[in-house]
Amino acid sequence: MELSSEIVSGKELEKANRERKRDYIFENIVEEARDRYIEEGWEVDRELANRKVKMKKLKPADEIFENRVWTMLYKLGFTHMNRDNKFKIEYKQNGKQSSKQIDVLTADSEIVLLIECKCANKPRTRQNFKTDIEAISGYRKAVFNELNEIFPNHKKVCVFATNNYEITETNKDLLENQNIRYFNESTVEYYESLGKALGRTARYQLLGNLFAGQKISEMATKVAAIKGKMGGRTYYSFSVEPSKLLKMSYILHRNSAQPEEVLPTYQRLIKKSRLKDIQKFINNGGFFPNSIIVNINSESASFKPAPMKNQPEDSDSRIGILELPQKYRSVYVIDGQHRLYGYADSDYEGKDTIPVVAFYDLDNKDQIKMFMDINEKQKAVPQTLRTTLNADLLWDAPDMGDRQKALRSRIAQELGELKKSPLYNRVIVGENAKGPKRTITLPFIDKAIDKAGYLGKYKDNAMIENGLFEYGDIDTSYKRIIDYLVQSFSYIEEIAPEEWDKEAKQGAIFTVNVGVYALICVCADILRHLQDTQDVDVRNAEMEELVETTEFFLLPLVDYIKELDQEGRNAFTKKYGGNATKECWFKFRQIIHDAHSDFDPEGLSDWVRDNSMQYNDEFRNKLYAIENRIADQISNTLEKEYGEDWMRLGVERNVFTTLNNRATDRQYNTGGELDPWREVTLEECRKIVTWSRNWRNLFKPFFESLVGDGKSHNKKDLTEWMTELNRVQKQLKTIKDYSVSYDDYILVCDYYDKLDL
Repeated sequence: MELSSEIVSGKELEKANRERKRDYIFENIVEEARDRYIEEGWEVDRELANRKVKMKKLKPADEIFENRVWTMLYKLGFTHMNRDNKFKIEYKQNGKQSSKQIDVLTADSEIVLLIECKCANKPRTRQNFKTDIEAISGYRKAVFNELNEIFPNHKKVCVFATNNYEITETNKDLLENQNIRYFNESTVEYYESLGKALGRTARYQLLGNLFAGQKISEMATKVAAIKGKMGGRTYYSFSVEPSKLLKMSYILHRNSAQPEEVLPTYQRLIKKSRLKDIQKFINNGGFFPNSIIVNINSESASFKPAPMKNQPEDSDSRIGILELPQKYRSVYVIDGQHRLYGYADSDYEGKDTIPVVAFYDLDNKDQIKMFMDINEKQKAVPQTLRTTLNADLLWDAPDMGDRQKALRSRIAQELGELKKSPLYNRVIVGENAKGPKRTITLPFIDKAIDKAGYLGKYKDNAMIENGLFEYGDIDTSYKRIIDYLVQSFSYIEEIAPEEWDKEAKQGAIFTVNVGVYALICVCADILRHLQDTQDVDVRNAEMEELVETTEFFLLPLVDYIKELDQEGRNAFTKKYGGNATKECWFKFRQIIHDAHSDFDPEGLSDWVRDNSMQYNDEFRNKLYAIENRIADQISNTLEKEYGEDWMRLGVERNVFTTLNNRATDRQYNTGGELDPWREVTLEECRKIVTWSRNWRNLFKPFFESLVGDGKSHNKKDLTEWMTELNRVQKQLKTIKDYSVSYDDYILVCDYYDKLDL
């Protein structure tokens, strides 16, 4: 086999790519052979004329993976690749003629990759690849010698790529020791995504991974620079051609495929649409005057200052020549990745020089902090934007709690950004402006997912409580939660489109903050009900089954909401404060429970009891008696201690003034004289008895007697019940339909009895 004829480029390469993209093989057969083909694993693609049938058969898994790697590299813009999977290289070794079948060969003007592909049918298959790795080391030198005739002066690398395999740490160490690069399915997926966004420009990221720390030949790296200090750190300001910076630079994308030594990562994948706009802008003569911020990975900066006579006076800054490290993946881009990559393949890639501010040897945490400072602290950042950043900054954090924070942020964002989501464009993501329908904020979704129990609870990175969709892998949890919520919300949108389409001012319930919070939580309640009463394995059940059952329980809720008038809608959404979301959630629960009595999530019966207003009247009456009893106790004690002027001498000034002003206002409105002391509240009584020497000299024994345990207590513990009862009293006076809870009712009864009333 002639080696050069089997390595294709141009039109032949495009043709090979079309074949590689197909996961099926096709064959036209006569009708009579149909059954025999089906028995051999073929399936019908379509019926043809003249009693013929087009059959198709899935290629073997290892061939599909091999083609996937091949096409991934094709998308990265490599210009020469092997034609098919029959490609072999003949070579001589130790005087003997041998040959080696090569799964993937790819080359461009600078590098050659030889890739060995291994694929298992089942995920997490364990395999020892010691023999395979050693075989690569055995033939590598001889094969590279043969390739030198076609690709002289190229960097040549062997890659070992696996799919569905869980290789041992020993194998990984062996690969590293033999200088063989390793790709798993995550690596391949990462470069597929990057290739889709960047095309051949993504090769720079691949080069950074393959040749990290290796010298870039024939590239001048000296630049004129200014050395200065900022924030206690030395930096260098200079300009450089994008073509040079692209080869040296590396982007710390948030992705599991990134090499461990550069984690944690913090950048988003580059957006293709934005990149194209930038490239078009540059080709039309546009430019960006703001600097790209980078960190240079080097032990020390090679900076040669200009003679002192050329330096500015009265300044700590110095001008001179800076020599950048002539190495791959030596420059990490902290800010400006789109601007830099926008120059790749543009007309000005090697013509323009772009401004750069470079720091040296920032560790990963400092890089992340700088990235956050640039993105957050140049102006006040709303909580929605901070939530957005969490998805990028914490995805691969070592702490599982931080990863879950990133996961919740990602779900919250994508519910608003995915076109398949019924909440598309109704969630305020990043710094998007609020609109008539775009009113939902990310923190409400984030907190609902956390509260509802979709994810497990971790302490010291050990799971202490399982979750409905907890897998120990946030990628899996993400997919399951997104699928479940999108499909459940889609059901409501489908059966009640007018309801779902309402704006906040029209009385929307499901599509405002408290409503979407409640909906996320009640959907989790439904899953837990299936888990507890029907032994459904929610984590592993088919999504179709989970959604179908969820729809059954959501139907009465949707029907109820559809019939509400404006006053009824306000009861769901017009409450404010920390309890608003809980109130809406529990109302959703109660509506479903009324239709399906077996649906009885934990806490619902207590909530129904506490919201029945059955304790309101008795609470008012008993609190009135307690208030009078405590007020009399205070006035009698103070009068005995201070005489007729007891109120001025025994009551702190602020309370004294407030009581007199309140009495004056009431007297003005109603006429007649009023006793200021009759205006005192229970909370003001607490302030009086704990004021100055009053507590120690006069009131401590009385309040200790109410506890009656014979122990000594501080004044806060002995009097905080007064604050709590006063709070409930204020709620009763100011909030329509307020209901005294069972716990508050028990508290007022307890002190009513202790005071012998």
